Amino acid sequence: FRDAYNLHKDNDHNSIDTLINVSNHYGELLESEKSKGKKNLSPREVNNVIKKGYETLSIQSKDGLDRWEKFREADEKAVLKKIARVAVEDVRKLLRER
Repeated sequence: FRDAYNLHKDNDHNSIDTLINVSNHYGELLESEKSKGKKNLSPREVNNVIKKGYETLSIQSKDGLDRWEKFREADEKAVLKKIARVAVEDVRKLLRER
């Protein structure tokens, strides 16, 4: 998927890499459980693998998602008022044309 859509070229630290790492992590855990001699895992064993995966999974925030700026309406108040006024004026013009 990453190679098909050239996602690795734009940014080495993108979300697709995180998804691939999570998939690889759980794939390795499932294979290690299956290597214990069983062909298929029971639902309880799969549940245990998922819990173990949560405990051992390490995801690094590379996209700046660990910090964000809170939206403040006051910062954009003038622009929002202008947008509202233009929208109201457009509706008035449409109603007058009828």
